Amino acid sequence: MDMFHFGQGRWEARRPLEAQEPTGSQTMYGVRELVEVDEELHSDNECDLRAKALLAHLENPAEYITVSSTVIDYGTNVLLPGDKIHVTLPNENIDADYRIISAEYRLNAATQTLEVALELGKETPLLADYLYTLQSRSSALARYKRGQ
Repeated sequence: MDMFHFGQGRWEARRPLEAQEPTGSQTMYGVRELVEVDEELHSDNECDLRAKALLAHLENPAEYITVSSTVIDYGTNVLLPGDKIHVTLPNENIDADYRIISAEYRLNAATQTLEVALELGKETPLLADYLYTLQSRSSALARYKRGQ
């Protein structure tokens, strides 16, 4: 192909993106480099935004755990997929809310014990969660302003 060229030929995320990475992480592990090729990006700004989004995703990845126990106390409500529960495991440094992906109940007739197996997934809060919290706070403020 005669006289066909791409100018600079490549878009890159502007440096230094190391400033975006948490300093504590850089101190513990050093500055790490990840090369990702995405042909759909058409400007340096798009590359910067993609690099920041990728860094945020790698900083807080999705976590999945499986809990199996005979002593899980769920009160009077049965745990169902989609419910959110709080999990505290000090030895594993886990103290967070997890959404139930699957729940399996097994009853051992011989020992009369109920075993509960939960597959849990940690996910980032949704915008709807923030809006719900904001609505409850703003409705309280509206009642205060009306004098009710």
